[in-house]
Order: sequence, then C-alpha cells, then structure tokens
Amino acid sequence: MAGYIMNMDSLDSIKRCFESGVYSTRFNKIKNEIWNLSQEGTFADFLSMKEGDHIYFFHKRLIYGVGCLVNISNDKVSDCKYWNFINANLPVSFSDKDILDLEPLVSELGANQRCFCVFEPCPSFFGLPVDMDEALQSNPEAFKMLRADWKVSFIKIDDVEDVALYQILIRKNLEVLNDSSGWYKFDVNIQKALQRKVDRRYQMMGQAFPLLAANDKGSSNHEMALEAFLCSDLQSSNSKSSKSRATDILGRWSYVSHQVIASPFKPIDYMDKMDIFAYKNIDNYDIIEKYGIFEIKKSKAHSGDLDQLMKYVDFVAKEYAHGDYSMIEAYLIAFDFSKNIDQESVTTRNFTKGSRPIKTETWNKVKLVKYFIDETGISFEEFKA
Repeated sequence: MAGYIMNMDSLDSIKRCFESGVYSTRFNKIKNEIWNLSQEGTFADFLSMKEGDHIYFFHKRLIYGVGCLVNISNDKVSDCKYWNFINANLPVSFSDKDILDLEPLVSELGANQRCFCVFEPCPSFFGLPVDMDEALQSNPEAFKMLRADWKVSFIKIDDVEDVALYQILIRKNLEVLNDSSGWYKFDVNIQKALQRKVDRRYQMMGQAFPLLAANDKGSSNHEMALEAFLCSDLQSSNSKSSKSRATDILGRWSYVSHQVIASPFKPIDYMDKMDIFAYKNIDNYDIIEKYGIFEIKKSKAHSGDLDQLMKYVDFVAKEYAHGDYSMIEAYLIAFDFSKNIDQESVTTRNFTKGSRPIKTETWNKVKLVKYFIDETGISFEEFKA
C-alpha cells in the first residue's frame, strides 16, 4: 500500500484530524476561473488515494501517525475521498455562506476546502511522533520522496517508503501499543454521519480536469490536468468503465503517482520529476511485476521528448529495477507527434540478465500515444511513427 504525509500548520490541526478521521487541504484563491498547476497537482494526489493507504501528519520536523484510508460506502457510492459540496470541482469562488446551500458533507470545512479524505486509526493515532532525521536514518535507502517534501500540501510515498515509516512509528510507540492513554481519540460517529449523506454528486472523478482545461483544438491547456485524470483512471482500484479507453492502451496499475523524483538528490527546485510513475503487482502478491513511466506533452511531442523519457527509463532501471529493463514499460503521451520523431534509435536498450548463463536481451517497450478531448471526455490511440 502507499502512504501520504500531510504538512500541517499546528498540533491543534493534527488533533482535529485524528479526532474526526477527516483531512482536507486549503486551496488558494482561484484566479481567472481556472485551476492553477499546484491546485491540479493536489487534486491528482487526492484522486490517486485508495482504501488501505496509510496517512501521516508532519509538523515542525515531527511525523505523527498512523491512519489508514477507508471507504465511506452506501448503496450508491464507495470511496475514501469526496468533494465536500456540490460543484466543488468547478474553478469558481464560493463563500462559506454559499456552500451552505450546496449541501456540504463536512460543515466544519470552509469554501476553500474543496475535497477531503477519510481514515481510521491503524492501529492507533499515537501520541509520540518520530523526528524526520530519526526516520531517514532508520532506513536510508527506503526514503526517496520524504527527502523532497518541500512547498507542497502533502506528498505520496510508495510501498517501500511507507513500510519503513510505519515500522519506525510502531517501534517508537511500543510502550503504548496496548495503552490507549497514549493515543489521540477518534470519534467514529462523524464517519457514520458522512455515510448517510454521500452520493454520486460528491464523488471525485479525474475526467473533470482535462474537460475544464480543454481548448477548441481538442488539446489541454496544461499537462497537469492530464496528470490528474491519469492518476485516477490508471489505478486499478479506481478505474471505471469509461469512454477514455485509457486503460486499454496504458494498462491498469497497482500504484500510480505523479511528480516522482527521477534524479540524484540535489536542491529540490532543480530535481527532475516524472509526470506519472506507476507499478503493478503480481496478482495476489505484493511483489512488483512492472514499472510504468508516463511522459505527457500537452501539444506536439518531438525527439527531445523521447530523450527525456529515456532518461527516466534509465533512472528507474537503475534505482528500482536493478538493471532489468524487461520490468519497465514507457509511454510518451501527446496531442500530436513530430513527423521526424525517431523512436527506434532512441528507445532501444541492450542489457544482461542472469549469471549462469548470462543472457543479453534487447528492450524497446515504448509506446507513443495520442490523446484528444471533446465534450464526451478524453480518448487515446496508439501512434505509429
């Protein structure tokens, strides 16, 4: 399972989240009736949330936990994240008074808190936090995204990093595992009330973002809207039958995240980040079968964009797949492609597998994919150079 580390402004905010089992991000003022890139990036992270993922809270070097995302379900809908009020997905300004008429699910949240996720203790909301340095030193090789937690509302971590953080928090709180006096309290009645109120009007759907960002040519005005859609649609637990056909071409994945670090550690603002990074597990096992890398271009893609994609492929091969390129699939997604794009010479890799005997294999698992947006949604088709 994945994990989320939420950056909080105070201990009181953490306490309120633990008591209610609800977390929401405050969004900046909307300008020109359009979501900006950071807002769409936050929505992308929410859209990738699924039941079972862990949630942690960070404040002044200290990490508190542990929660586990849970689905709020009835006969109409089942999910762990929701819009807080009707039309909250639209990039228009509302006042706190306005949303009373828009039937907020959580009345304590304001108009600038558009969506929320729900969670429960896992196993408890511990009173003892872990210092960030203590966490990093406990398993240095496991932590990648925690080192890059900078200027964002929250970050997503993969299974390996999540296990490392979960374990250090449990070890920190061994003395109170069976003593509830060391826990933050949790009121389950809040989620019971939510369960009676949710319906499909509040369900977060990724397809809304490329539709809002589309222009009259059928392309998106910015790539982050496409990232938000793919974070939702490609994840196997979130994927629904839709007109997008995204999963027919791009596959379904156990873990999907955007803006994952893809370079050696350096100042955060200069780090390379993959648009979408994913992996799929072997059925019925928590063992990774494939890694997926998705580079997105809102308009026309050129040969240089293939070079960028292959830089990420080489990074993932080294840092995640231990040199085994056969575990990787890569996709370049664009509205159109340059006529002189040279896929074959750029994307081929030779590598060795095994020891006795050693086998030399050739890898070239790169797909070029075109997207198009119209009033019915977003569609994809494979492009042959």
